[in-house]
Amino acid sequence: NSIKEALFSPKLTVTNFSFDVRMLRERVVEEVTQKIPEMSVPDTNPAIEMTNWKEYEGDVNGGCKTVMESLTRLPSLLHLTLDFYLCSDFNDEGCKSVGQLVNHFSTTLTNLHLNFSGYKDSLSDGGLHILGDVIRKCSNLTHLTLDFERNYENISDTGVGEITRGLSSLSQLILLHLNFDVCDLLTDRSVENIVNGIQQCRSTLTQLSLFLYNPVGKYNGGFSDVGLVSLSRFLPTLTRIQELSIHWCVNKKTSDDVCCQMTNAISSLSSL
Repeated sequence: NSIKEALFSPKLTVTNFSFDVRMLRERVVEEVTQKIPEMSVPDTNPAIEMTNWKEYEGDVNGGCKTVMESLTRLPSLLHLTLDFYLCSDFNDEGCKSVGQLVNHFSTTLTNLHLNFSGYKDSLSDGGLHILGDVIRKCSNLTHLTLDFERNYENISDTGVGEITRGLSSLSQLILLHLNFDVCDLLTDRSVENIVNGIQQCRSTLTQLSLFLYNPVGKYNGGFSDVGLVSLSRFLPTLTRIQELSIHWCVNKKTSDDVCCQMTNAISSLSSL
């Protein structure tokens, strides 16, 4: 209570707020979040970071809805980080709440980091459709990080396509990180969708991370030469790229010739 009194002092103005919700009861999280807008002033662009939702004590989707609604009362929002890593109960309803917050600040957000990675199948293509639709409206984004690692059997090529359609409207991206490691349903079509989605920002990107490690390929044997060829043809068009990370699994469907084509494409990047 004494910490709360100091935090909510009318003399305090907050522009950067980092909130670890670990082990906190639902009521406490809601109380603190509702006070955040009161600590901001109209001429500032706050940065909000909320982590460790996996240990949130309560209905995470209901709590997320309440928190996101509270944050819409901020005068503006520049940076947003939400970490739902290993949050097994988080589902498309939670995605809807996150999407509504992002949509509310679509004209001011420049930095967005959403982590939905974990050992779960609770997210689906429907959740990615919501996210892709709102990301498309964030025309001022310069930094975007999206993590969906280990959403095993619910995210398909269709969901990745929804995200990449959102990316196709972003022309100012400097940093892009996409993590679809161990999403078993993905095929080469997803790689082609990603390549098509980031065409719009290829002249501005300086940092690109694509995590597409799929060793199991439960239904399709993983990615093949087709996906690598798409990437290898695209990489030389990244004229300003300085940092590049590609996480891939070479398997029986990947030939030596195409691996060489990939390495040649990387070696052609003079700005790397």
